[in-house]
Amino acid sequence: MTRRDARLNRATWPRRRARRSKSSSGSLEEAPSGSRSRSRVFSFPSNRAPRRASRPSRTRSRLRFPPRSRKSPPRRASADHSVHGPPGGIRLRVPVQSTARIFILKETHMRTLLSIVLAGALAAGFTTLAHSADDTKPAAKQAEKGGKKQTAKVGEPAPNFTLKLEDGTEWSLSDAKGKVVVLQWINPECPVCVRVMKDGTVANAMKDAKAQFEDVVYVAINSSAARPSSFDATPAYLKEHKIDLPALFDRDGAVGEMYGARTTPHCFVIDQNGVLVYQGAIDDNERGEGKTNYVVNTLTQLKKGETVSPSETRPYGCSVKYKR
Repeated sequence: MTRRDARLNRATWPRRRARRSKSSSGSLEEAPSGSRSRSRVFSFPSNRAPRRASRPSRTRSRLRFPPRSRKSPPRRASADHSVHGPPGGIRLRVPVQSTARIFILKETHMRTLLSIVLAGALAAGFTTLAHSADDTKPAAKQAEKGGKKQTAKVGEPAPNFTLKLEDGTEWSLSDAKGKVVVLQWINPECPVCVRVMKDGTVANAMKDAKAQFEDVVYVAINSSAARPSSFDATPAYLKEHKIDLPALFDRDGAVGEMYGARTTPHCFVIDQNGVLVYQGAIDDNERGEGKTNYVVNTLTQLKKGETVSPSETRPYGCSVKYKR
């Protein structure tokens, strides 16, 4: 197309448009005399707003992604707003994890959960083994009668037990049947126990006991299984303080737990009928200034046939070091 044809085409374009719109309700008017164009201008009636020429929308160019075609299926509404954002809100840029990373994360959680389950199973197994081991321990450990664990209570028959002496021979409570028995828990490594030995508290109690009952049985018991060295030191400890007592070794702590021995010294008195009549401290002052020796007081009341009072006191001293 030449330049002349192009000028003619531009000059005749308004006429062609006017002919096409002649059937509408508008009218044709001549261009103003001052106008440089010789073509007619199409004017709209006053009751209608002029139509604006459509311009290409610029909003689409600002979109992040091009619009989908009509043939493509509509996008499903997603309830996950972490990536697409809430409706009408701001689109968030969140990196999407790959399938491999998600799989590794799930695998790590599964391994952790599996390790926890295995640890719990092992703990349950060890607990079961411990209970089964307890069931195989000797009768002194179980101290059961009629399927129930025996415990020493004041006013009830004292539970029988069997322990070994220093030379390995066994001694049972039933061997002293019909006699008054005094049980005193000791520990050579306890300073309070050493004090009652050194100041003559135990020696005086033994002397008065012999004065009340000639056949009284006074026994020392060591249940400090957590301190094995105390068992070896017991014979020399008694000999050093000139205490002539048979020493029984409760190496598993079963007898001490059965009688509820809590401290050293902790004393128990059993009458001729095998009934526990007193349990508690050896005297009324743990500092060595006591006026009343509870063991001697109990034996005196038994000799007179009176009711023992007090029958229970709070023991003092070092705690019994049971095996844990």
